[in-house]
Amino acid sequence: MSDRVLPRRVHALVDGWWDPQRRLLATPSGRHDRGRSDRGEFGLLAPTVWWAYGLLRRGAPGDRQLAQQALRGVLDRQYDAPGQPWDASWPALAEEPTPRPGAVVSGDHDPDVRAVVGSALALVALDHPTGLQGGLAGRIATATAGAARSSGDVRVPPQLTNVAVLRAWLDLHVGHRDADGRLVARGTALATAVLEDTERRGQVAERCSPTHTGMTLLGLSLWAERAPTPWLADVGAELRDGVWRDLLQAWHPRLRTLAPPLSRAHGLDMREHVGATAPWLAWLLGGTPALPPLDGGTLHQGHDLPIALLVPALAGAGERPRALAEQAAVRPLRRGAWTDVFGNRTWSGWTGRTLAVGAERSPEPRAGWWQHVGAAAVWQAAGFGTAWLRVHLDDGPVVADVVEEKGHVVLRVPVAGAGLRLLVGGVDGPDEVGPRRLVVAGRGFALLGVRALEPVRAGTTPDARWEAQVVLDGDLLELRTPVG
Repeated sequence: MSDRVLPRRVHALVDGWWDPQRRLLATPSGRHDRGRSDRGEFGLLAPTVWWAYGLLRRGAPGDRQLAQQALRGVLDRQYDAPGQPWDASWPALAEEPTPRPGAVVSGDHDPDVRAVVGSALALVALDHPTGLQGGLAGRIATATAGAARSSGDVRVPPQLTNVAVLRAWLDLHVGHRDADGRLVARGTALATAVLEDTERRGQVAERCSPTHTGMTLLGLSLWAERAPTPWLADVGAELRDGVWRDLLQAWHPRLRTLAPPLSRAHGLDMREHVGATAPWLAWLLGGTPALPPLDGGTLHQGHDLPIALLVPALAGAGERPRALAEQAAVRPLRRGAWTDVFGNRTWSGWTGRTLAVGAERSPEPRAGWWQHVGAAAVWQAAGFGTAWLRVHLDDGPVVADVVEEKGHVVLRVPVAGAGLRLLVGGVDGPDEVGPRRLVVAGRGFALLGVRALEPVRAGTTPDARWEAQVVLDGDLLELRTPVG
């Protein structure tokens, strides 16, 4: 897919989400949106800025005026609450109530929104200054200065990669623009912390996420392509190349999704939901359908799609990753059994022509977090497209492994007292369910150590269509499926 085709297709769809009353884009229908209000869709903040950038870049008749309305709609919703943690931030959705004193972080307000919206507004002003009229340039300068100088999220940890890279760039951009040495020092310190954390781990902390890696690529591309200093440009290009290499190792061209395990995921199958990473892969791989159909009645996680309007301007030449992409477009860079050790985590897996199985071994207690995909299988199913099976522990660390034995791929998940579920997606449910065997979309899994499967209502993740509670005889679940 060329750099021009995808933005045209995105505009053809997203332009229809414009709500002139809210002066914002409205959420498209889909399982992965954040819900719907009694009046219908919610108003989106950051995606509206991305769309406004796309309008100014396209420059068709009426685009400038429409972009200005959209930008004013976002600017008008910036919080004005001096002394409060959410001061100079924004709601993620227009319908969110304004936080009150005592509001809980991540419950009543999302501190990450400040970096996402603030950096997007700063990019619009940086790349399209002539498109800002009627005082808009001054309003954006004031809004981004307030967002950068706020203290509500200055403790962004470098391990929260997607937010940290955006916050570091916003601080450095505004700091150099406004000759604010304090901001320059703070942004430099955060960028340095991200670099050091990545070097210590071997990869960025949030690695191979269908959603959050796209935001990481956005932030690192701002470092590389819109850097206020040569040092940040060099570091951004280096880290971005590493993220590209990780994605291309995980990308499976036949399954058209990332092979597990995944650091974070709002949806496991990229053919079913958008995610912010898909537009970057579509740009890199060219012509490879890394996106779900854009002409259906629903678009899961569609609110991330407008990021595609930034990608052609920010992705850069990409000569090194494009060379790797030529290999990945033909076959997975990983084949057969593999192991990847970085930091305190070990990833293992088996990647074949129509099957990918992956697992994570880590002391970090992330198992109960639904976004963490620590043990899963994805495969091609005739007549069904792609199906997947995921192991979910209620709490504790993930200590799973994948090996190949006697023509079978074996996924082992030790369980120490935690509740355990099997989740199925891509299809409505299994073809066959038994205490020691599960067949999903034609693929059989032998279940060792299982006494019983007790189907429960699906709800652990947004994309699971069937779930079962697993009752074990001991402390080890073992799934075996033929190589293929």
